[in-house]
Amino acid sequence: MVRKLDFIVFGMPRGGTSAVARYISAVEPLHCGQEVMTISTDHSTLDIPDAFLTPVNDRWNDSSVAAVTANRDRIRLYGNKTPTYFYRLNGVLAELDNAPAIACIRDPHSVALSYSTRASNTKDRWNSGRRGLFAVGDALMLVHALHHAPQDAKILIMPQKALLADWRKAMSRAIEHIAPGVAPEFGEQALAEIDHIKTRQTRRDKVELEKIEQRALNRLDRIGLTALFDRDTVCDLDDIREDLARIVADGPGNAIGFIRKLAVDHPDELARNFADRWVNPAKRAWQGFNGGGAGGSAARNPAQKPTGTPAEDPDGSED
Repeated sequence: MVRKLDFIVFGMPRGGTSAVARYISAVEPLHCGQEVMTISTDHSTLDIPDAFLTPVNDRWNDSSVAAVTANRDRIRLYGNKTPTYFYRLNGVLAELDNAPAIACIRDPHSVALSYSTRASNTKDRWNSGRRGLFAVGDALMLVHALHHAPQDAKILIMPQKALLADWRKAMSRAIEHIAPGVAPEFGEQALAEIDHIKTRQTRRDKVELEKIEQRALNRLDRIGLTALFDRDTVCDLDDIREDLARIVADGPGNAIGFIRKLAVDHPDELARNFADRWVNPAKRAWQGFNGGGAGGSAARNPAQKPTGTPAEDPDGSED
């Protein structure tokens, strides 16, 4: 018998997914990998916990090896955090027999600023063309993924604002969601490491967004997406389904075309060049949302070989 992942964490890159994963792993019986699996991985064949110790894709992240090796006898439930799971959300959920999931959301203005800040840092591993405009695209794709999620999907919505206001309250709700019966008791050493990471991240110099990016963000404001992603309370997906439907109805009829058209006029050449890298996987996901293809509402064809290449995942890492 193959033991599958018990839960997943996904959502806006730069939207708190890493923090949520770290808090989960701070609870002794739980472990959440940091992008150990890519969105194209066939999650139905992963044997846990061995999958955390053996390379399964071209962008293998070994951050979980030490933790799983040292605590294997104490860990009861395993999950994985990959922000861009929403590009193939229904497929992944189907492969995991509808395991519980946590979707992290954040004010897209802040996310866009974070994208551009990292893109402007020559010492950062973030793709230098992945600027704020593509945060707008990711926000639209996430809305559509949540809107098209199965009616029985067990997805908890985790706003970053709620996490920052009272992380213990927010994460207690998250632990209850993914691991009923497990006490939300967080290790002090793990919490100290999380605080250190928070301090380090707040020291980054910020940049200004381009006018074309501000224009795209204004569109998100008008359709209500910004207000939804900037909410301050944790909730279940079912609590916001009507809001999602309204945003989808009022938003761009073709989110891919919307971003691609704006990218042509972006003043940064690297951003213009990055557009195809973002558009290609987004198109596959969009087809899935709207027609049941591999990118969204249907599981990936089992015969399709998982590749984990950048073309499959538009730099969903390094949250």
